[in-house]
Amino acid sequence: IGGFGPVKKSDEDEDDSENEKPPSHVEPALFNISEEGDSLRVTQVANAPFQRSMLHDSACYILDVGSELYVWIGSACSNSERLFSVIYGEQFLVESNRPMIIPITRVIQGAETPLFKAQFMNWDDYLTHLQPREIVGYENDITDSNDSILIWRIQNNSRVDQPRQEYGIFYSGNSYVILSKIDRTLVYYWLGRDSSSEDKQAALVQTKDISDDTKSYIRVLEGTEPASFLNLFHGKIIYKMGYYQESKSEQGDKPLLFHIKGTSQNDMRAVEVKCSAKNLNSADCFVLITPTMDYLWFGTDSEELKQFSLPCVNFIRDIHKSNLEQILEIEEGKEPEQFWAILGGKANYLNFAELKHNIKLPRLFCCTNATGSLEVVEIFNWSQSDLMIDEIYILDLYSCVFVWIGAEAKEREKNVAHETAQKYVEYASKIDGRTINTTKTFCINQSVIEPELFTRWFRGFQSISLPSSDNDACDAYTLSISSLRNSQRDHPVISTRSIDVKSMLSQFNNTSNTNLNKESSITIIIPYEDLKIKRFPNGGRGMDLSRLENYLSDVEFVKLFKMTKIQFQQLKEWKKTELKKNLGLF
Repeated sequence: IGGFGPVKKSDEDEDDSENEKPPSHVEPALFNISEEGDSLRVTQVANAPFQRSMLHDSACYILDVGSELYVWIGSACSNSERLFSVIYGEQFLVESNRPMIIPITRVIQGAETPLFKAQFMNWDDYLTHLQPREIVGYENDITDSNDSILIWRIQNNSRVDQPRQEYGIFYSGNSYVILSKIDRTLVYYWLGRDSSSEDKQAALVQTKDISDDTKSYIRVLEGTEPASFLNLFHGKIIYKMGYYQESKSEQGDKPLLFHIKGTSQNDMRAVEVKCSAKNLNSADCFVLITPTMDYLWFGTDSEELKQFSLPCVNFIRDIHKSNLEQILEIEEGKEPEQFWAILGGKANYLNFAELKHNIKLPRLFCCTNATGSLEVVEIFNWSQSDLMIDEIYILDLYSCVFVWIGAEAKEREKNVAHETAQKYVEYASKIDGRTINTTKTFCINQSVIEPELFTRWFRGFQSISLPSSDNDACDAYTLSISSLRNSQRDHPVISTRSIDVKSMLSQFNNTSNTNLNKESSITIIIPYEDLKIKRFPNGGRGMDLSRLENYLSDVEFVKLFKMTKIQFQQLKEWKKTELKKNLGLF
């Protein structure tokens, strides 16, 4: 290193605190950038809120949100603009006297990240007016033939060929393997929400049997399908309830209701839901298949879906061998009585004003203190399976914000999460134009039924409610949540409706510090038979596996240990261990 030299003392070191954090007072702005001779020409386009229509294909833009810099490259930009895009960002920081520590993200048109799209209003609405080839980006795997696609269903740990006419149909109780040879070989293994763990494991084994290239494997969970997967089916994809063979034999002449969603012709999909009016919502369209008449119901806010839904609708009718020549199109509010009769009568469904006001993409954040301090981490391409029972989540719908509290979350986490949600709204109001007074923040508990405005953003959301009469077999998790709801029916905090966070914070702040430091007295109840074979809800995450006896009900505990839980706690440790070993709970 050039020999011995003087070493500065710590107190002589330069103060670089100015560069440690990017300034938070910068007002978000969008700039158009271009080369002008040897210099960079920067022209401000707009301040927040931003519209997707401000970005033009032939231009290059810088989106400055204060803590981060995005450089957006249009599809018609020159090669030099693509090559020097990051350098443009660095020059922008220098010329605006900003710290070089600010991260710069390069964004290509058609492959925008969720964080980038979240800065714009009505991003999805804009996409629905574009041709499919303009929005697919790097995931353009569309083909006009099924010859390059092979699909197998997992059955008895083996692959069973899926009939060609049923390509695009997936049952929630099954797992599938899809081989795509378009452009390059990719092997998807699709795991249904209700598929058994054995089938899921077999799907991975069969995937490895098809290809030795691990880079070609793509794991797809129901509800989180990537665009490349959806594009394989030309907007003709159906997710059905139940199991393949079971559904075939039991369907009969029962009416079927399908929920259709999507933003373009190539990502349209239909999800089978229970045939009930409460499953409708004003933002989407639905297909009702009956032996005598087929109905296509359009919500008042589903105008964009009309031009893209027809291929998916026809696919549904073809699959169910509808012999009817026409389908009756119905606008919301003009339904015939027969329509409601098929659905079991009129019922309240999701038609809140928030659906119209929700003009930005929803965002989901997880609040966890697993590292000792509260962390708020954004989750992308999420589904209901991402909601863990021992965590707290924030769902931002722009017009309102939900705080979802898992059944096993700690009291201190709840308190911090409420405050974090309030601060989140305050910070977001400085960026995207929302106001603190008009953005409502609600708290909902997992131990109650989540409101429709929350569940609407989780495709195929299944609320953990009391066991239904037609489903005798319920897992331990369902039973424990049901037990919680029964025991907390009169609890002042738990309600079947969402609770305003401000009043919730007031209640928590009035609680003594002693109570805040205690773990939640509410715990899930797990039957002994499940504990003995280590069948835990959520894979055991959030549970104290060294004290499984605590998850027994009081009645079952006394029956097994011949004493109460209080008497058990007074025993010596060696005696507790001996009793637990005898019962297989150690």
